[in-house]
Amino acid sequence: MWSLTWFPNERRLVSWVYAAIVVAAACARDTPPPASDSGSAPAALSEGTGRSGDTSCAKSGAWQPCSVLDRLEHAGLVLKQQPAPARIPLFSVDGITYETNRATIHVFLYPDQATRRRDTDQLDSATVAPQGGGGVYAWSDPAVLVTSNNLAAVIVSPNERQTERIVLALGAGLPAARP
Repeated sequence: MWSLTWFPNERRLVSWVYAAIVVAAACARDTPPPASDSGSAPAALSEGTGRSGDTSCAKSGAWQPCSVLDRLEHAGLVLKQQPAPARIPLFSVDGITYETNRATIHVFLYPDQATRRRDTDQLDSATVAPQGGGGVYAWSDPAVLVTSNNLAAVIVSPNERQTERIVLALGAGLPAARP
């Protein structure tokens, strides 16, 4: 009989395999889901605000603050954006910090993927610290690095389920820009 004492990470492995299948299925979708009609919000309030209802926010190509917010809110997360920019020495750009009741999400948006890679290729994604023991960065809870195109996000949470939910929301990426 198999038991978790023989394979202590089996549960985590199964959840990551399941997550990969869900992400692959979401990425394989040919047509985007139909747009929902909010109807009640006046256009003047949503225009240019950077909120998820902002129609000027591109839904493909490079990540923008509004597309990050849209993806996280559609994952069912209730977010509170912190007013101060996230300044973490591992990243060459300032970020945006969102708080949920179980996680902190630091989002860093770069001008392009190559610029983002210069920072994130130097990091261990499992610990979100410099690779090869070149230094340590102390997070308050376990941290996970997610990268997608020009986005790097650090999810800091003791709650694995919350972390997985955020990883799936951001890790799937935006659809490719259409020519």
